[in-house]
Amino acid sequence: MSASDDLHTKILSHGPSSETLFILLSQMKEEGKSGKVIQTCVRALDIYPGAISIRKLLAETFLEAGFISQAETEMEKVSREIKDLATIYKRKAEILAKQQRSEEAIEAARTYLAHYPDDLDAIRLLEGLTPPEEVPVQDIPEETEEAPVEATQVEPIPETYPEPPEEMETPPEPEMDAAEAPAPEPEDEGNKVKEKTEKMINTLESWLEEIREIAKPPIS
Repeated sequence: MSASDDLHTKILSHGPSSETLFILLSQMKEEGKSGKVIQTCVRALDIYPGAISIRKLLAETFLEAGFISQAETEMEKVSREIKDLATIYKRKAEILAKQQRSEEAIEAARTYLAHYPDDLDAIRLLEGLTPPEEVPVQDIPEETEEAPVEATQVEPIPETYPEPPEEMETPPEPEMDAAEAPAPEPEDEGNKVKEKTEKMINTLESWLEEIREIAKPPIS
């Protein structure tokens, strides 16, 4: 047994405090005595089950030695103990907030919420301490006056209709000498008048129909 081992044995045999044990075991771990550290940590935790620093040291030593399952078990115990102790951060944040030490209160509240994210009271406390983020004002482009666009005036196209043709006069019949003209008969004279009237009516109706067709508005 080396002098160092003999010293460790003597210290352990005198029932040191958990703080002294942690210092001693940390030194042994640095010296590479993982097996001895694990054995001593297990014995120390039987005496001081709430010594979280010694349990943390045991979990780290298990991990370095390759005992993954044992390391995970001890880490889970450490995590539960830390969560139980984390409630103190909420009280700390409340005290700091009353003292208007906002930055420290925010840090304490965030630490607490890392373990208890669903605590609404702590969330409201943090929101009251955190200043609202300033929203950057986006540059608004200046309005530029644009010259008004002059509307192009389109002159309306006049609706022109062709004028109806002038009434055509019935050409006069050539005069005949009294000697050449046959003696008028009453019956023939009546027929001629009737024919002339019908002819004129037909001519007028034809002109009227043409005028109507010409006067119709163009189809757009």
